[in-house]
Amino acid sequence: MNGPRGVFDGIDAEALAAIGIDPQAVGDAVEADLGPAPVARPQTWRRRRVRLPGHLPVTRRAQSCLDIAVKDAERGGTRVAEYHIGVAVVGADGGLVPPILAALGVSSPQLRTAIRARR
Repeated sequence: MNGPRGVFDGIDAEALAAIGIDPQAVGDAVEADLGPAPVARPQTWRRRRVRLPGHLPVTRRAQSCLDIAVKDAERGGTRVAEYHIGVAVVGADGGLVPPILAALGVSSPQLRTAIRARR
C-alpha cells in the first residue's frame, strides 16, 4: 500500500461496523489523545548496501570500535564483553564522544582506565 497508513489498515471496516465500532471515530480519538501517526520515511542508503533481515547497517566508525574491542578481548584471552566495547568507544577518534568528554571535563585515558577497573 502506498501513502500513509491508518490505525485500522488491513482490518475489515464493515465487520467492525457490524458490531458497532466506527474505525474512523476510534482513529480520531487515538490521534486526539496521542497525536498523529508518524509518517514513514522511505529507507535510503548511501552506497549500495544490502539490508539483511535482523541485521543493522554498521558505520565505519562503529566497525572500527567493534574491531578494537575484539582485539582487546583477544589480548586478555576472553570473549568480548560490554567493557571492551565501552573502552573502544571512549577511545575512538572523531564522532560525538570526544566533545562530550571534553564538555564533562573527563579525559579519554582516565575513563578507559575507570572502565577497565570496574570489570
